[in-house]
Amino acid sequence: MTNTSTLHISQHPIVATKLSQLRDAKQNSKVVRELTQDLSVLLGYEASCGLSLSDGESNTASAFGNYQSVQIKDKVGLVPVLRSGLGFVNGFLNLFPEAPVYHLGIYREKVSHQPVEYYNKLPDVPNVETCFVLDPVIATGNTAVATINILKEWGLAANQIKFVAIVGSEQGIEQLQREHPDVHIYVAAVDQSLDSNGYITPGIGDSAYLEENKDKYNYQAQTILYQKETITRDQLIQLVEYLGLNNGDNSADAPWKILLRPEAQKLVAS
Repeated sequence: MTNTSTLHISQHPIVATKLSQLRDAKQNSKVVRELTQDLSVLLGYEASCGLSLSDGESNTASAFGNYQSVQIKDKVGLVPVLRSGLGFVNGFLNLFPEAPVYHLGIYREKVSHQPVEYYNKLPDVPNVETCFVLDPVIATGNTAVATINILKEWGLAANQIKFVAIVGSEQGIEQLQREHPDVHIYVAAVDQSLDSNGYITPGIGDSAYLEENKDKYNYQAQTILYQKETITRDQLIQLVEYLGLNNGDNSADAPWKILLRPEAQKLVAS
């Protein structure tokens, strides 16, 4: 695939280098987290190049005289798609420290690969002018399409939405462009194929699991925690503590609880 008026594939050598490092299956969770944040800053820099400026305070003093200050005119909002989009948030907050963060919980159903929304705390009316959707991988494109559907239904126009990912499959990007041809997409690279499970190859793995204590995860743990399994509330809490996801906070509004699948959310609330 090549760049178009709405598809922006990074040509930067630093982006290419860091992506190559991120693809390496031998990386530990610390390195994965750092590379993801680095790429989020670099892609955020590229995705924000069209933002408008306005004059700030006039006659602002510097060490050697006054100058006309400038600032970003657009009110920017961040929409990370749970869970993998969380790895992008800190990088974008480095660029936009005052941006509100609105989490959307959407997961891909295991058999159909269709998106299921389980968490949405958007305000009643939009209070931002430019919205960056953060999701490191565009695989089938179904989750990306669903996310943009939600934001348009919320009241944002296509030119207010920018989708930022590390990698996208050709199939997923084509799907997103068919459904939302007017939304700008920013990626570090495009991979050609999906496997039978709907994962990009070579891709970057499942970035959500890589981010969250890769060294501790195993198939049984992720299945119990994020899929529909028979498990008691105490067992679930113990598993979350073992994986180091809760930082000792098991209160009713603990942040980690929004990362759970709906069935698990009901369990910890019981």
